Amino acid sequence: MANFGTWPVQDRQKGIVQVHLKVTIGATGEPTLVAASSLGVASITRTSAGLYEITLRDKFTSLVNTQFMSLDNAIQDLTFQVKAETVASTKLVTLWTLTGATATDPTDSAILYGTLTLKNSSV
Repeated sequence: MANFGTWPVQDRQKGIVQVHLKVTIGATGEPTLVAASSLGVASITRTSAGLYEITLRDKFTSLVNTQFMSLDNAIQDLTFQVKAETVASTKLVTLWTLTGATATDPTDSAILYGTLTLKNSSV
């Protein structure tokens, strides 16, 4: 299982780790992964308005939790929702950024921060 760029977490479950990511957003919602702040994440791509696909470097047994926030100088009522995940096979987490129930790109020059809590053990 995964050994690169993860941080062990003290938990009652065995093999819980966290992967952190930092992403800058461009003019058309295009994400740029800040590699030095995103160990354990291989890439992030925008597949359509407000829909992002995060590819992890390694496979994990399961996704336990996610937390996302945006840093922006403009007011934007964004919420984050995981649309799908296949961390055990294709290493993907698909994330919506939403305003209400509408998929919406974060504003130009926004920074997204995320933490993925994952299980790295089958026990």
